Amino acid sequence: MTTIKCAVYANPMANVTWFKDGRVILDGVNSTRDVSTLTLAPKTVNDFGLYSCNATNSKGTVWYHITMEQLCKYLKKYIYLRMFREEEQWTF
Repeated sequence: MTTIKCAVYANPMANVTWFKDGRVILDGVNSTRDVSTLTLAPKTVNDFGLYSCNATNSKGTVWYHITMEQLCKYLKKYIYLRMFREEEQWTF
């Protein structure tokens, strides 16, 4: 199991949506006011790829991207996560 966390401190509160390779994910998502998590159990190579967390409120949108790669196809428990954030697009 792997859990990815997206912490969002926004006022007004932001809506958080998770994506995998551009498609919305609903399974494995757990959200509270400031934190949204995505729990994954990668089983095939199709489970690896680009995961994204999108936080949106009336002031703007921010994206966080996480690339999940399998380090060794024989040792599936070893997972490499690489994270980057898009430029914030907040308007005040």
